[in-house]
Amino acid sequence: MDDLLNTALLGTARKPPPPVSDHPVDHLAAGQSEVAPERMLLLRAGAWSVYRTAGYVPAEVQDLPGAAPDESLPECSRRAAEILLRFLGDVPLALEAFERLRKAGRRVPFELLPRVLDLPNPNLRSAIAPVLGQRGRWLAQFNDAWRWGTAAAVSLSETLPTDAETIWQEGTPAQRREVLARLRAEDPARAREWLAAVWSKEKVDQRAEFLEAFRTGLGPGDEPMLEQALADRSARVKAIAATLLARLPDSGFATRMRHRADAMLLCEGPVRPGALTVRPPTELEKDWQRDGVVEKPPPGVGKRAWWLGQVIALVPPSHWQERFSAAPAALIEAAAADEFGLTLWEAWSRAAVEFGDSPWMEALWDAWYAWKPKKGQSAHVAQELFPFLFERMESSPAARRMARWLEKPNPALPVARSRVLGALGRPWSVELGRAYLAALAAQKPDRVRDHAAFYDWLATLPIAARRLPEQCFSEVLDPGSLPERAESALRSLFSSIGLPTWGSPEQSEYTIRAWRKAIDEFREVIRLRQEFAREVPVGC
Repeated sequence: MDDLLNTALLGTARKPPPPVSDHPVDHLAAGQSEVAPERMLLLRAGAWSVYRTAGYVPAEVQDLPGAAPDESLPECSRRAAEILLRFLGDVPLALEAFERLRKAGRRVPFELLPRVLDLPNPNLRSAIAPVLGQRGRWLAQFNDAWRWGTAAAVSLSETLPTDAETIWQEGTPAQRREVLARLRAEDPARAREWLAAVWSKEKVDQRAEFLEAFRTGLGPGDEPMLEQALADRSARVKAIAATLLARLPDSGFATRMRHRADAMLLCEGPVRPGALTVRPPTELEKDWQRDGVVEKPPPGVGKRAWWLGQVIALVPPSHWQERFSAAPAALIEAAAADEFGLTLWEAWSRAAVEFGDSPWMEALWDAWYAWKPKKGQSAHVAQELFPFLFERMESSPAARRMARWLEKPNPALPVARSRVLGALGRPWSVELGRAYLAALAAQKPDRVRDHAAFYDWLATLPIAARRLPEQCFSEVLDPGSLPERAESALRSLFSSIGLPTWGSPEQSEYTIRAWRKAIDEFREVIRLRQEFAREVPVGC
C-alpha cells in the first residue's frame, strides 16, 4: 500500500505502479490487463482500502467509564433550543445566546451537546463552557476535538483549583492559559514565578499568550521579567512587553520613552497652531531598538515618522497635557501645522486607546471628523483608527458622535458605515442603538444620490440586527411605539426608494428587492432575539 501511495504522490509518469503481488487482494486486479495504469492504480488502492477496513478489529474496552454526574442546572426550553440551533452558525448570535443561558442559570439540552462541542470557533468556547452542564464536560473526554471542554472546570471555578500547579505543568495550552490568568488575579507574584520557570522552554505563541495574562494584576514587581521579554527574539512578545511596561509609570522603560518623546516634541510659548515643533531623530540608536522600536518602516512610511509614532504611542496622552499645560483639543490643533502632525495624531490615537484616555479619544475623533488632508497625505491609517476610537469610547459621547457621523460623514475620510458600526462592542448601548435607528429612519429617497451610499446603509442592517440592545427591539418590531421611528418611518427608506432617479428599470427593481430582503432579514433576526430573550428570562 505504501508503494501505491508513493506512485500516487509522484504520478504514474514518473514512478510506475509496483508489480502485482501474490496477495489475494492484488489478484482482484490481475485480470484487468487492458486498464490504463492510472485506473489500475486506483482500483488496487481501493481494493486494499476495503481489505484493511474490513479487517479492522476495534480495541477492547477494559473498564467502562463512569456515568456522567447529575446535572445541577436545568436545561433551556424546547423553543429556546430550537432558536439556539438556528444561531449556532452565526457567531454573534450564538455568543449572545450562550451568555444569556449562563446568566439565566440554564444549560444546553443533551441532544445539542455534540453540535455545540463541535463548534470550531475558539471565541465561542469561553461562553459555551458554563452552559455545557455536567454531561457536556463528561462527553468532552471521549473525543480529542472536544478536549477543550475539559478546561471548563477551570474556567468556571471562582477560585484557583486545588490541582492548579498540576494543570499548569501538564494541562492543555487552553487550560494552562486559564489557570495562569486565574492565578494572576489571586497571586500575581506566584504566577510570575510559574512563567519564569518555563519561559525559555515555551514556544513563541505560548510565550506571547502567557504574557498577555500579565495585564491582570500588573505591578512594579513584573518589571524585571518584562524587561527580559524585551530582548525576546519574537517581535510579538517584545511588543506585548513594551505595552505592559509603558503601563507602569515608574518603570525604567516608561521613563525612557517619556524622555525620548520629550526630546522630539517642543513648544515655544503657549500652545497654539504652529507653536508645536516635532523633531524625530535622523538615526535610530541601539538602545531604542533594544526597547522594541522597530527600525525598518512598512512600505510608504518614512523612517523618521515611523520611529516617532512608535515612541509617542507608548506615552500616556495625559503626559502632554501636564507638560504643556494645554487641553487635548488645543494640542491636537497645534500639531496639525507640523509636517509630522498627522503622524502625531495617529500615535496619539493609538495611545489614547491603549491608556483608556476618554477625553483624548473624544478630542481625536472630533479632529479626524473635521480633517481635511493636505497634498500628499493619505487617509489609510485614519480609516483604521477611526473605528478603533469609536469602539473604545464611552457610550454617551460615542452615541452623540455616531448620530453626527451617520448623518454627515467626512468625505475626506471614506470609511464605510458598516466598518465603523461593526467595530463597536456587542451589544450596543441604548444610546448607540437609538442613535442608529434615528439616523436610519431619517434617510429619505431623495437623499440617496449613488449606489455606494445606498448599499453602505444596506450593509449596516445585518450588523445592527445582531448588536441592537433589547430596549430597542420594540422600536423595530412594534408599529407605533415611537412615531418618528415606527414601522412606517423605518420602511420609508426601503419601500419609498422604489423610484430612484438613477440606474435602469432593471437596476431599480433589483435594488428594491435587495432592500426588502434586507429589512425582512433584519426584522427576523430581531424577532428571534426577542423570542429567545422571552424564553430565557434573566434576573427573574
